[in-house]
Amino acid sequence: MATDPRNIVAVAEFSDGRYWQCRADEDSSIAMEVVSNLNISGDASALSDLDEESLRAMGFMEPSRGSNPNWRVEASGMGDLVRLVLLTTSAVYDVLRERPQNAVDVRTWEFQSSRG
Repeated sequence: MATDPRNIVAVAEFSDGRYWQCRADEDSSIAMEVVSNLNISGDASALSDLDEESLRAMGFMEPSRGSNPNWRVEASGMGDLVRLVLLTTSAVYDVLRERPQNAVDVRTWEFQSSRG
């Protein structure tokens, strides 16, 4: 995605309803997000306090109401890509505790940039 000249979104939704998503812009900037408890209704939660502390320790930005309701990390350019891949791997395997045999639905699509 980082080397593609298009604007692309990828979402991986796991069988338990939690998800990871990534947005890559034509300028090689990338935003990767992990579900947060702000997106869960009622008393349910997607992440434990320990999960959230792990994301915080990895350098994810705290979720907030409004335009950034998920745990988020950003990268810019190819030099940051390895860091983002490592963070993605840790978030999916260590925090969400997903495994290769778990069901996952992956969707990708191109979008028009508003930077125009």
